[in-house]
Amino acid sequence: FRLSARNMNESTASIARNAKAMMFSQIVTWACSFALMLFLPRYLGPEDFGRLYFAISVNGIAGLLMDLGFTMLLVKEVARDRSKVNSLLTNGAALRVIAWSISLVLTMAFVAVAGYPSHTVYVVLVLALANVFLGLSDLIRVIFVGLEQLKYRAICVVIEKVFLAVVGVAMLLLGHGSLVIAVVMFLSMALSFLASLYFVRRTVKLKPEITPSTWPSLLRSGLPFMISTVLGFIYFR
Repeated sequence: FRLSARNMNESTASIARNAKAMMFSQIVTWACSFALMLFLPRYLGPEDFGRLYFAISVNGIAGLLMDLGFTMLLVKEVARDRSKVNSLLTNGAALRVIAWSISLVLTMAFVAVAGYPSHTVYVVLVLALANVFLGLSDLIRVIFVGLEQLKYRAICVVIEKVFLAVVGVAMLLLGHGSLVIAVVMFLSMALSFLASLYFVRRTVKLKPEITPSTWPSLLRSGLPFMISTVLGFIYFR
């Protein structure tokens, strides 16, 4: 009975800590997004803002290919068996890099064939390159969720959003356009990835464990979640 009560108290404390961490990161995210959106349309103007939003939207669609259903799958698998963390993370990362390479080629082929102006193509390219950091950061944050270490996820999100808001607003006030803002987004995602990598190495003993023989099983397991994500994106948009 004492052991059961102790476990319940530990679970309650863990839920409270994680809830506070996520609430803090959500408040910061909302505040930073609100501040940035106050400046973006005003200082970029309708054409340049439309160019940036187009690039974000195109790369958002490309990001669906990178997801592979791992966002939901890995939470379930890590929570079920924490000994799989290293294998799931390294093989999931390898598959996402491959998926990112394919999405990069398809994205740039699309904007080239569609005949968009060179400035628009450059903005799309910068954000397409940033997608690799976004995909890998998301994968690591999923591991944090499975391990119930949401404080690390919250810290990484706060770093990304604060950097983007502060530097982005500064660049707008200095008169820079959508391409520079895209570069700031690239840097914010790269910074978030480095922070995520730092914290995950403090949490898990990482070692190379890339086993292509496990990839078909991972892809099959993630397929239902990927279909759900794609349909949800289409419905929402």
